[in-house]
Amino acid sequence: MTVQATEFSRSWIMSRAWHYVRIWRCAPTAGTLSRALKYAWGDMKARMQGLRLTDELSGNDQELAALEAKEFTTAAERDRIGFLRTAVAHEKSEGDYAEKRGLIEAAPCTVTFIKADGTRRIMRTEPGRLIAKGDKATRAGQRATKTRKARHPNLLPVWDAEAQAPRSVNLATVTRVVVDGSTHEFRAN
Repeated sequence: MTVQATEFSRSWIMSRAWHYVRIWRCAPTAGTLSRALKYAWGDMKARMQGLRLTDELSGNDQELAALEAKEFTTAAERDRIGFLRTAVAHEKSEGDYAEKRGLIEAAPCTVTFIKADGTRRIMRTEPGRLIAKGDKATRAGQRATKTRKARHPNLLPVWDAEAQAPRSVNLATVTRVVVDGSTHEFRAN
């Protein structure tokens, strides 16, 4: 099913549409086939412009596209769509999160971020003050930590130096990190 970037092929578009119907594992109704043809036309345009095709996307992107292409969805599928949209957004922001995480965990710093209620917060943090139980934690504690990391990859546990207590920083809303006199500015997501 290869076609050159400048070649236009209707048969490729139709076979690509049926490819989507097979991926979505649904009955080929008129609405489903119509949506599949739209995706196939988009792929043809992308190929002609030298862009990536939808089957070259990540697994979450593909699953999201397949669910959004369905004509009717169940409540569980709509919940899954919401989860996948969040996961895709976090995947795209992961590089930015890694940079912020590295700065905050490296040395004592001042972090400016937007709290959940919309107010701006400035917090002085100290790395290494959190008690990491690791293997000594209970099974429930280990599962809770793993679940929190999976569901909220944007939350970073830190030690608040002023309150002398553990807190969480939402990496998606961090606007500024000051470490060793150098200021790093970010745009909040």
